[in-house]
Formats: sequence, structure tokens, C-alpha cells
Amino acid sequence: MEWSTASWAALNASLPPPLGEEAAVSAGPALCLSVAKSVLLGLVVALTIGGNTLVLLALVRSRSLRDSTAYLIGSLAVADLLLGLAVLPFSAVLEVSGRWYFGAAFCAVWAAADVLCCTASILSLCVISVDRYIGVTRPLGHAHIMSGRRTMALNGLVWAVSLAISIGPLVGWRGPPDASGQRCTVNGEVGYVLFSVLGSFYLPMLVILCVYWRIYRAVVRETRCWQNGLKVTDSQVALRVHRGGRRPSDDSGCSAADETRCTDLERSAVGSRLQSKFRVQTRAAKTLGIVVGVFLLCWFPFFFIHPLSEWLGVGTGGPY
Repeated sequence: MEWSTASWAALNASLPPPLGEEAAVSAGPALCLSVAKSVLLGLVVALTIGGNTLVLLALVRSRSLRDSTAYLIGSLAVADLLLGLAVLPFSAVLEVSGRWYFGAAFCAVWAAADVLCCTASILSLCVISVDRYIGVTRPLGHAHIMSGRRTMALNGLVWAVSLAISIGPLVGWRGPPDASGQRCTVNGEVGYVLFSVLGSFYLPMLVILCVYWRIYRAVVRETRCWQNGLKVTDSQVALRVHRGGRRPSDDSGCSAADETRCTDLERSAVGSRLQSKFRVQTRAAKTLGIVVGVFLLCWFPFFFIHPLSEWLGVGTGGPY
């Protein structure tokens, strides 16, 4: 019996494809996914390095930014820049390939550097929030309270605490390493996990939330004082702000005990400077509050799921 062309075509279609063709078809989506992940992670690394480098250059080149707050922002930028240079590139390789190519010893150093940079970044935000609270509540005395020497001491304390939290795995406080040497996983030692998440995230987050609650209350109180035309300075001297003949109301919460201690500040340089600094510090606090809020929301899932998984004995199972 002779086979027609259509019969041969139907037979060929019913046969399985060759091994090479099947592998190529199955590898297509995986390759596209790897390329997309590589581009996205490469962009994240580049933006992290470039953005923080620009921040440091601005702090160095601009004299108007060379104050105590700039030292705190510089410490934050250094932490994030080190994260982009020493941690994120290896994280990207591990995420894309699914394997660790750099050895078990470097895995421990890299994981410690990750904890160091992340902890220094979060603690820097914590210190900056305290700096903003002082700026809002003590606008005229902020420069004296947050002097350059005190700010540098705070930066040193931030990095010392971060080093103390991150060095644990390097001195043996960690679970057994991967036997194959091809994976670099999250440190699963329960004691260290609880210690690190408390020191790196939850305690700083608690301080930040408390400080910003106090900032909010201070802004409401100070704004009410200005609206009612009376401001009590740090020395408890009530300063009356001229508001078209309006007298301060008794329910403002800012009334002075002795009316004779009030000073008329109409066209007063002190009152104008105080109000201007208060507005600047308030805007800075609002901007930083938004940044810190987004930062904490992004980190919270990891710092919640990771210790819970290790405590329950499940483990995250993913790369660090």
C-alpha cells in the first residue's frame, strides 16, 4: 500500500519531537525569565550604587548641606552604597542562577556584610528620626544639641552596634553550612535569628514609631501655638506673634503664667527665624516619615516570616 503525502505528515506529527528540539522548547521560557530577572536586578544594583553615590557627592560638594544632619544622611548613604557594591551583585547572581559559585567561606562573609549594611541602614534611619524630632521641637537649639562631634559619635555607635549584630555567624553562631557548597542560605540558628531581627529591625522600628508619634504631637501643638499667636520658647518665655491684633486664646495650651513676660514680635527677627526654621524642620520630618514608612513596610514581611519560619522549624529555604 502506498502512503500519500498527507499520511506521512500525519505520522510525523504523531511522533514525539527530537530530544534537542524538546529541550529547546522547554528552555525558552526559562531563558526569557532569567534574562528578565537579570535586567531587573541589574537595574536595582545600578540605581542603588548610582543614587547613593550622587547623595555622597552632593554632601561633599555642597557647603549648604554640611551640617550635623548631613553626617547622618552620609552614614545612611554609605551603608546603602556598601550594600550595592558588596552584597547585591552576588545576590543577583544567586537569584538568577540558583547556585552559589563563591565558596562556603565567602558565603559567611557575604551574609555578615548583608546584615551589617542592612542593620546600619535601619539604625541610621532611627538616629535621623531622633534628629528630626529635635529639629521640630527645638528649631533654634538644634544646631547646638546635634553638634558635629555628637553626630559623629552617633554614627560610630550605629556602626558598632551593626558590627556586633552581624559578626555572630563569623564566630560560629550559625547553623551547619550547605554540604554541597552550591547554596548560601539564610542563617537558620534560632537564637541568632531572634537576636538579629530584634536588634536590626524591631527595636529600631519601635523607636522610630514612638519618635514620629511625638513629632506628630509636637507639630500639632506648635502649629496651634502659631495660629493663636503665642509661642513658648525653650526658656519658658512666651513670645507673642503679631496676627492683626488678635490676642492669644486661653485654650491654646501655650499661655504664659505671667503676661508681662510676653514680648511683642511684630517685625521681630527672632520670631520670623523661629517660625521659618520650624516650617523647614516640619517639611523635612514629613518627607523623611514617608521614606521611613515605605522602608519599614518593604522590610517587614522578611523580618516577620523569617523568624517565624525558623521558630516553627519550617525554614525559608531560599537564598540569603
